[in-house]
Amino acid sequence: MKISEFAKRSGVTIKTLRYYDEIGLLKPSAKTETGYRVYCDNDFIKLQQITTLKFIGLSLDEIKQLTSGKEYNMYNMIDIQTRALEENKKHIEVVLTALNKAKKKMQSNNSLKVQQLIEIIKITNMESIAKQRFNNASKEYVTNSYFWRAKAAEFINKLVEPNIDDVILDLGCGTGKQIIELSRKVKLAIGLDISDGMLKEASKNIKTIRQKISNFI
Repeated sequence: MKISEFAKRSGVTIKTLRYYDEIGLLKPSAKTETGYRVYCDNDFIKLQQITTLKFIGLSLDEIKQLTSGKEYNMYNMIDIQTRALEENKKHIEVVLTALNKAKKKMQSNNSLKVQQLIEIIKITNMESIAKQRFNNASKEYVTNSYFWRAKAAEFINKLVEPNIDDVILDLGCGTGKQIIELSRKVKLAIGLDISDGMLKEASKNIKTIRQKISNFI
């Protein structure tokens, strides 16, 4: 089939097909005596491969190496691209969060200045960075020092003097060990944290305490 028909069938512009031919990425199966490019079904299959690899973010040089049959470290390529896409995903999530905040603000105020939008994006980005740092820290956070936990609980006890009818809210509860200590002396203890990793550790600690109490009983 001629290049115009092939372009229409594949959804790729004639200009793109000519460029792919020039750089050796996708050569037509044949050329007429007058220089017209002729494509076949095999060319269409290769073009689909190129389009797919391009979709996940590979450069044309990388695609050329992969589709040419030359030796290429596929694992490293996929690993690098995966990490790049994960970072891009985080960026998109931050932008979407900021835009949703901006929409809510506009719905309540019926207006939003450019500088306000910029501030929302800055704050949202800072929140995202802080959350990521806490999540990373939670993976390495280890402490078995009952002495310091007890000392901290003792200090807070002196400050707030909790009693059995109190409800305590611990913002930034971390692994929950502090709020667990205090929960024994109040009616209700609630722990909140920005880090999903810290909250998972807190849940584990609560289960451990419950198991110890159950075994004791």
